[in-house]
Amino acid sequence: MKAIVSIPNTPEPQLVDRDTPRANDGEILVRVAASTVNPVDAMSPSADGRVAFGLDGEFGLGWEFSGEVVESTRQAFSIGSKVIGLTPNIGIPLSAHAQYVSVNADQLALLPDSLPFEDAATIPLNGLTAFQSLELLGEPAGRDLLITGAAGAVGGYAMELAKDSGRWGQVYGLAREDDRTFVEERGARLVTSVENLVGGGFRVGAVLDAATIPDTVLPAIADGGNYVGVLPAFPVEAPRGITSRSVLVHPDPATLERLANHAHTGTLVPRVERVYDAETQYAEAWKRVTTPGVRGRQVLVWN
Repeated sequence: MKAIVSIPNTPEPQLVDRDTPRANDGEILVRVAASTVNPVDAMSPSADGRVAFGLDGEFGLGWEFSGEVVESTRQAFSIGSKVIGLTPNIGIPLSAHAQYVSVNADQLALLPDSLPFEDAATIPLNGLTAFQSLELLGEPAGRDLLITGAAGAVGGYAMELAKDSGRWGQVYGLAREDDRTFVEERGARLVTSVENLVGGGFRVGAVLDAATIPDTVLPAIADGGNYVGVLPAFPVEAPRGITSRSVLVHPDPATLERLANHAHTGTLVPRVERVYDAETQYAEAWKRVTTPGVRGRQVLVWN
């Protein structure tokens, strides 16, 4: 089968031939239909990325995928079932960017038939990160919430999930003026600068910092509030009794299935900018994902 991997001393992704994996006990073998290229896919093969993640040798690339079950050792996933999945164990020989992937059953969720594979493949990594980040912020209790990077993948999903829960007060999305329509369609109020938000002494109860700008947003949090970042390797120290935590995304099949159903009903709206042929256009996807200001996901389709 074809797979995309990182090899030492080469920052560019490599398309290689590898043996098709089999489903061991507790695993499901999926024929991958689509996989999403995320910024971490471009960062991890670099020299700095390998150091940051403690990576050595060759490893597979990719974190999220959609596809069809072809081998199963669990009754919950029959052959032919449409699924989405998360492969969060960075550094493994083969990962989501491959024609086939074998994963534990708890890394998968069933996919509604009407949801396109290309849209579905954008949900696991960023959808679970958004959901788990909101959970780490604690009980909403009507508090106001600021989400940075609101026009990005995590931020966009977080706005939709926060609004849909009905438990937060005002949800603010930090983004550019050009992103106003996107932010407001997701039920949030656009904020173009934190300084404008806190200029009158106003502070929110919680911040989900998808843009990783802690020094900018910590002054916007009320005393005793909550901050959640998305880079566990770089913990943030917070003043004034603010609780600071970082999300480390992990498999959660029940939540992943709910997210897929939210996408099916339109509560969660995947945003795909472009679809690429995995074997012939993968390099273009990698280049695009590192382009500043890109809105929407880059998705590979596998034949």
